[in-house]
Amino acid sequence: MLQFWLKKRRQTRRYSVTTAGIIIFLLTQILSCSNPVKGYVEEAERKWQRGDYAGAVIEYRKVVEKDPSSKWSEEALFWIGTAYMLHLKDVEKALVNFKKLVRLYPQGERAPEAQFYIAGIYEKEYEDYSRAIVEYQRVIESYSNRALHQQAKYRIADCYMKKGDYKRAAEEWSQFLERYPKGENAEMALYLLGSSYHALGEYAKGREVFNRLLSENPDTELWTESRLGIAECLVGEGKLKEALQILRETRERYENKDAIDIKIAAIQSRINKSNLPFHSPSRRQKK
Repeated sequence: MLQFWLKKRRQTRRYSVTTAGIIIFLLTQILSCSNPVKGYVEEAERKWQRGDYAGAVIEYRKVVEKDPSSKWSEEALFWIGTAYMLHLKDVEKALVNFKKLVRLYPQGERAPEAQFYIAGIYEKEYEDYSRAIVEYQRVIESYSNRALHQQAKYRIADCYMKKGDYKRAAEEWSQFLERYPKGENAEMALYLLGSSYHALGEYAKGREVFNRLLSENPDTELWTESRLGIAECLVGEGKLKEALQILRETRERYENKDAIDIKIAAIQSRINKSNLPFHSPSRRQKK
């Protein structure tokens, strides 16, 4: 009798597990049917993983069309824009979708990134630096993402340099370094600040910044570039012998020795000419 009940118990447990599995499967199918958006998202992700970015865009578009007010729609617009920007090489469509995301979901999680990409497209694809500056400024003013603030501030300064507005670029680099003295791009910002001063003809300031870069970052990858910057500033100040010494000291660590030799020869020639004795033109004697 005992064996009979043990057997019945095992059978009942087996049937219960099977029944539970069937119920879970049916519920999943029902939920999938009642929420097709989730199915579109999953299919889009599968296609993305296979490298079928055009196919992924089609699925993500279904999400936006089916339920534009859902949380999935914001994500879909973001990945549509990303696909066009990075993989399908259609920046115009990328721009349209990022702008749509920012307009429809101004406080959404993806809005700061989308706004940053909008600015980047204007800067790098259209080379519209004035518009890029405006869009980067929106990243700073409209969102609280500190990491993106830092990147946007850096890009604003770089856009002014690309415009040839070295005065404003120097102001922006200085502000960047004041806010983010230990930031990821602080060394490059220092170098570009020195370069901005050099372009403005403010050679003493430029030399001071290049020296600061080397003092604060003795192992910097910008060592040779900074030393050349110092030499160029010294030349601008008319301190040719000091510039020549810097170039000679830098030569051993500079890969393109032919290029630096040309600079050395040019400065040496100027020094030699300045050392020539001055002769006034002789006047012909009157007969």
